[in-house]
Amino acid sequence: ERQGGRIGRKRNADGSDSPYELNVNLFDALGDPDRAEPLARQVDRFVAAHAVMAALPGVPAIYLHSLLGSRGAPELVGRSGVPRAINREKLDETALLRELADADGRRARVLRGLRRLLRARRGRAAFHPSAPASVPDAPPGVFALRRGAGDEEVVCLHELAGAPAEVRLDAGGRDLLTGTRIEAGTVRLRPYQVLWLTMEGDAHPT
Repeated sequence: ERQGGRIGRKRNADGSDSPYELNVNLFDALGDPDRAEPLARQVDRFVAAHAVMAALPGVPAIYLHSLLGSRGAPELVGRSGVPRAINREKLDETALLRELADADGRRARVLRGLRRLLRARRGRAAFHPSAPASVPDAPPGVFALRRGAGDEEVVCLHELAGAPAEVRLDAGGRDLLTGTRIEAGTVRLRPYQVLWLTMEGDAHPT
């Protein structure tokens, strides 16, 4: 509720109510409840969460309002009395296009980040739903995932604690998200930074 969400309840056979589901917009759920942190940090966290989903085995699904960086719509809950309406913001095309045209705004930043993830994994064998996956050791706060095998292997690094972290790579590679060359050795990750690396040789993040 501090994150702007609502608690859906169900009526029990004895007439009492129990929590049934949490209704909250994902951007709000992942954000600072005091809304005091910079927008860039909020967006980086939101994109990192989706990067984990997009890297895991399976077929990722992204809700339209997540793709567009929407916030919750508590006014719809108030009007309808339906807690799930928190995620059903009514979009106005003119206003939406104006917001997306603001490169530094929330919607444009989120859309840009999520499109980068989807483009990086598109057509790549390592991200096939049945491609091998394993979770190597990584420093605290970093979720590492190896996808694919051989020449198609990708090592995915996600900083999720919101603090700088150091990861050591035994071999260099190229970041699929930015095209940046990453050399072997110690790699310093920014808070909520994501690296998806095509690796050379048998690289192990440590």
